[in-house]
Amino acid sequence: VAWKMYAKVTRGAYAAHMETLYWKLRSSMPPNATIIWATTTPVPPSYDNRKNSDVLEVNDIIRSLFGPAGKYREVIINDQYGTLVDACASRRNASDCFPETCDCPEVHKHEDIHLSELGARALGVAAAAKVATYRAGHFV
Repeated sequence: VAWKMYAKVTRGAYAAHMETLYWKLRSSMPPNATIIWATTTPVPPSYDNRKNSDVLEVNDIIRSLFGPAGKYREVIINDQYGTLVDACASRRNASDCFPETCDCPEVHKHEDIHLSELGARALGVAAAAKVATYRAGHFV
C-alpha cells in the first residue's frame, strides 16, 4: 500500500496487522462493546503519491476480516469509501468516473486526498448515523 511513501507490505502482512489490532481493541473493551471499523476513503487520480487501487485492495482485506462477510462478523463496517463516492454522485451529473478516472472537487480539495467541507460533512454524518445505531453492543 503506497509503498513508495511507506514500506512495502504484503496483503497477508497487512491482514495480520489488522487482526492484531482487532484483538488489542477487543481485549481492552467490555465484552458487549461494538467495534465499528471504517473503510479507507478514495484517492483521486490526480493525486500522485497514492493510488486508488491500493485503497480498493486495503478495503477488500478489511471486508475479508470484518463485517457480514468477514471472519469477525460482529464488527460493523462504516463505509467511508462508499459515502464519498455517493456524496460525489449526488453533486455531479457525470460522477461515474470518480474515483477511477476523474477527481471530485466536491469531496476532495484540488488535487489532494484531504477532504472538502462537503466531504468532511458527509463522512461525519455517516459516522454519527452508524455510531448512533449502537449502544453498549446492542442494536438500538
